Amino acid sequence: MKNEAGSSVNEVAVSTSSSTTVAERRQSRRTRRRKWAFRGLAVGFPFFALFAINWLLSVVGRESRLIIPAITPNPHNLFCLNPDFEWPYFPQQLLKGPEPRHFVLPKSNESFRIVVVGESSVQGFPYLTEVCFPRQMQCQLERQDPTRHFEVLNAGIVGVNSFTFVDLLRELPQCDPDLVILYAGHNEFYGPGGVASNATTIGPWLFPAVVAFRRTPIGDLLTTFSVSRSPDQQLAVQLANDRGISINSPQFQAAERSYRENLSAIVHETQSHGIPLVVCSVACNLRDQSPLVSLSNDKLSADQVQARDRYIVQAQEFLQVEDAEAALRTTNLACAIDAGHAMSEFRRAQAFEALGKNGEAAQSYSRARDLDGCRFRAPSSFQSIVREVIETANDFGRVFHLDVAAEFGRESAFPAPGRDFFLEHVHFSFDGHATLARVLARFVTERILEREWQVALIPTPGECQLEIGLCELDHIRALTAAQGLLGTAPFNGAPDAVQQAAMLQQKAKELENLLPSKIKQAFNLSSMAKSMEHPLVVVGEGLLQDGDVDAALEYFELESRRRPFLTYGYKGLARCFERRRNIRDAVTCLTKAINIADNNERRMLIEVRDSMLPLLQSKIGGSAP
Repeated sequence: MKNEAGSSVNEVAVSTSSSTTVAERRQSRRTRRRKWAFRGLAVGFPFFALFAINWLLSVVGRESRLIIPAITPNPHNLFCLNPDFEWPYFPQQLLKGPEPRHFVLPKSNESFRIVVVGESSVQGFPYLTEVCFPRQMQCQLERQDPTRHFEVLNAGIVGVNSFTFVDLLRELPQCDPDLVILYAGHNEFYGPGGVASNATTIGPWLFPAVVAFRRTPIGDLLTTFSVSRSPDQQLAVQLANDRGISINSPQFQAAERSYRENLSAIVHETQSHGIPLVVCSVACNLRDQSPLVSLSNDKLSADQVQARDRYIVQAQEFLQVEDAEAALRTTNLACAIDAGHAMSEFRRAQAFEALGKNGEAAQSYSRARDLDGCRFRAPSSFQSIVREVIETANDFGRVFHLDVAAEFGRESAFPAPGRDFFLEHVHFSFDGHATLARVLARFVTERILEREWQVALIPTPGECQLEIGLCELDHIRALTAAQGLLGTAPFNGAPDAVQQAAMLQQKAKELENLLPSKIKQAFNLSSMAKSMEHPLVVVGEGLLQDGDVDAALEYFELESRRRPFLTYGYKGLARCFERRRNIRDAVTCLTKAINIADNNERRMLIEVRDSMLPLLQSKIGGSAP
């Protein structure tokens, strides 16, 4: 009995001990789980908070995608290229572009959508985007094939380079393009990501990562608070860091290397999505843009430098008195002293031209551009790089090369392209835009669409200007903007900058003197910024204030036709119709503005329109005589 009782007690004790041990183990496991859960929360909470903040900023902050809804809400599936896509590349200043012209997604079967990618030459500077060569190219293509609905979207951004276009091409397939045209190369040294750019103080190799961070909502916010913009300073002044880059320098070779790598990446992006790509070799002003920086050979003595500079001055004097033979002799002497001096080569080119030796002149003009230490014009080696990249991409079969530099050389009235196509170093005159539009339209027609180019269907200059809505204000604005660029560093340091600026000023004055006094007064009395960005609106408002409703109506109608994606023209038309007591048409124009306005402006426009409705309802037919 004792044994049985003792055994029973022992069993109870063991059971109790075992239960205690199990409870302790369970408690220990719970404690460990809580400890690891706390550690996990402690580690994960900052990331969760960061994600939550990033999500909230993405809802209320700046849009970073390239393809965005044109309006909100978006019942008609209207989209546009994001005009703020440029923000992360150089937040110190507004790099204008791309054009927010509306397009529909999904695209209709009848549409042939072309996207033109590039720098300020594509964006249109110093002309407004809606009258530059992509818009003119659309007009040319529509004449050649009226059965198709051509859409040409302008993705040009001022001041950027091939680093930007790699990013842009990654998102561009979302707008369903049938063709991409790339016209770029002038900003490789000084654009964001360039080897000599103030936007790339961190180093070009790290620049893509910084851009990617700035595109996040948190990066956008931090950049906004840490960087202040300087809209009044010329972009060229801000971006250019090293303005003395030798053609044999490591910087020059690094720019060639990055241009080649980025072009290859662009080809890969387009071809991986099956999008045909046309890569253009860019053209520039060779004849009438003197070198900005002429670098001297470091091994020259002081006497040799003085002799070289004396020969250059003498050559210019000989050219002024039309003694071309003497000018050529003295420039040859200057080049013999310093074969890498840009200004010596430029004066020699002028002497060759004066002697009628156009082939030699063209070669010297091109070499003077290549020797210019200030790299705002793409060197000739970039043309070879384009050809190499295209040849490497032959396996894709849908990558094409258009040598625009050669086309302009053939079409120029001079030995090398100059003021016939350009207003300053790289930006087109209106004739330059028209020429490039025709060259591109023909290339697309023959090589991409595989149709015969009909010369008889080419619109006359007058027909083209009428179709795109060009007016004299556009020329005056462009000449004034180009003159302003020539008045700033480094362009004002060119030996011939004064003569170049004076020529532009004279042309602008001649056109301005042809304007009616009312229009001239309205254009000149407005602020410079507004008159340069919205010239038609400025003049329309001035004429309306002066009581000339009919003339104002013409300018607002032109504005609405050129920029149907903005509300300015429709609002101006509504005010004109209201002055005429044509309430029906005023309400119609306000409704068009409401359909494309953002939320804040939409509410205001709806209030204005609703205030007119009782008057409209009280009138028979909605208008009064």
